[in-house]
Amino acid sequence: GTADESEALRCRGGEERTPAGGRCVALPGQGEVVLANFGQMYKIQPDLLDAWCRALATNEKGVLWLLRFPESAVAGIEREFSARCSSKGVNASRLVLSTLLPAEEHIVAKGLADFALDTLPFNGHTTGADTLWAGVPLISLPGDRMCGRAGASMARGVGETAFLA
Repeated sequence: GTADESEALRCRGGEERTPAGGRCVALPGQGEVVLANFGQMYKIQPDLLDAWCRALATNEKGVLWLLRFPESAVAGIEREFSARCSSKGVNASRLVLSTLLPAEEHIVAKGLADFALDTLPFNGHTTGADTLWAGVPLISLPGDRMCGRAGASMARGVGETAFLA
């Protein structure tokens, strides 16, 4: 879940510090994998969410970190995550949701993720660029249309091809 906006949130490793002088989300400590997608929730298709749950099942302490946006999609994502992941032995508490951060903090906060997960059929565009800028490897499956090839194109452009299909 998310924490109250008024409190400083814990960063990785339990340190009481915050990126860029602001807040960051509550994430597990070092050694635990943080898979993240910072795009709008409506881009997360059920089969893709299922694949992310399978990835979480391979690491018992990993989490999926999503942006809580748009707010109208949150209940559906929480419900789908719980239903799809529970059948794979993944507890719903491993879904971490965070709110939009101020512009001066969002790229630094994204850098706390271990891997960014791209969406299909619509890849992240600005989100993908920001994530790569933060130094986070992007895992992207190229689609059959331009809107599904942006993530792989940007990753190739900066030489980050290890996680491209």
